Amino acid sequence: MSRRQVLTVMAGIAVVGSLPTCTATARAAYAATQDTMPSDTGLPDTERGRVVWAHKTGGRLVRAGAAAALLGSAADISTFLAEELPVAQAEDERAALLSALDFSGRAARAAIGDALDTGDEAVSAFLAGGFAASVHEDLRAMVLAVLDVGGTAVARRAREALDDGSTEALRAFLDRGVAAAQDEDDRAQVLRILSGASPQVEISAERALTDGSPEAIRAFLDSGQHIARALDEEAATIAHLVGIVEDEQKRAARFMKHAVLMSEKAEESAAATKAAALEARAEAEAAESDVRAAARAAASRPRTRVRRRAPRRAPRTDVRTSDPRATAWPGGPSSPSPGVSDPSGRLGDVQIEFTAPLWQWEARTDSWWFVTVPPEHSDELADLPLPPRGFGSVRVRVTVGGSTWTTSVFPSDRDGGYVLPMKKKVREAERLTPDEPVAVRLETVDV
Repeated sequence: MSRRQVLTVMAGIAVVGSLPTCTATARAAYAATQDTMPSDTGLPDTERGRVVWAHKTGGRLVRAGAAAALLGSAADISTFLAEELPVAQAEDERAALLSALDFSGRAARAAIGDALDTGDEAVSAFLAGGFAASVHEDLRAMVLAVLDVGGTAVARRAREALDDGSTEALRAFLDRGVAAAQDEDDRAQVLRILSGASPQVEISAERALTDGSPEAIRAFLDSGQHIARALDEEAATIAHLVGIVEDEQKRAARFMKHAVLMSEKAEESAAATKAAALEARAEAEAAESDVRAAARAAASRPRTRVRRRAPRRAPRTDVRTSDPRATAWPGGPSSPSPGVSDPSGRLGDVQIEFTAPLWQWEARTDSWWFVTVPPEHSDELADLPLPPRGFGSVRVRVTVGGSTWTTSVFPSDRDGGYVLPMKKKVREAERLTPDEPVAVRLETVDV
């Protein structure tokens, strides 16, 4: 049962209970008009005593008339009791019933209306006890209304009063029982809320139960639980916003990390591209200088561990080298080196095998790695009659392990011979490590 319903019920109880009080007051003044008055008034049973009693218990008109008579003579007192008091009493009784209409139940209002319409005798009869039946009916209706909206304990107490059926039982329930039963239901409702309460609601409910008073319990149900729930919702909203901010920060951190990683990869890719471009540029420059290298080539000399292959387009003879392309350079094939005689006009390609350590160029620490051709083989390459090439390079076909590729060897001032660049993909494929020996086989190209 809600707080508003409780107040409505309690107000109805007070109204219904007040009707017998107003009728009893009217009847006490009425008793003063009789030849005798109650023995327990403490007043002498004389005319003046009856006027004093009427003044104490009567309505507005009775008290005014009694006061005037008491200030007069004995004749005025007798006249008041005999003539003025009945008239004033009747008016006061009608006024009492009219005032009771505002706060009486439905049955009592109907009975009062009938009495007022019938006349003074009916009014007096109603006040003498005729109100009891209508008041009992209104009390029963009020208990039924409480039963309809009440909780478990209120409903139990209401059924007990209805089963008794007496006016006293009904009034006792409405006067005291409904409030006690409502307190019991309120406490049960707080316990139900507590079983699934949010943090602030739980704190507020436990505080009310610890206090234990009906006022504290009712205050929690009326407003405390709603205030606490609003605080929990506000805290949840703030926590949700904090969670959103934290998620955005984590997302931004992941994005930044990804951006840094992509930047690093881009830098690595740019460095690799630059190295490949430099290597391609070196090879291009070496190819362009083939003609210049051939002009300064010297006659071939026998070298150790050098194997020459037979000419490609002529039968095998005792001729060692020939080059049909080089006929216009001094010292070239048109003027063969000592012991050279090749009617086909081509010099055989030269194959060299050696082992040397892998080293890194100090001026470039990114991807430039080399193997140095031993001095005796460097001399052999320098003496070949080749067209001029950029930087004095020599085009070769290289085999290391299972990898074969075409590149150029370059003269090195530091080592006094030729150096062979080692590509990154070859180093990775053959698992070459710095300062470890590498077995290399070189074969000159286009000699």
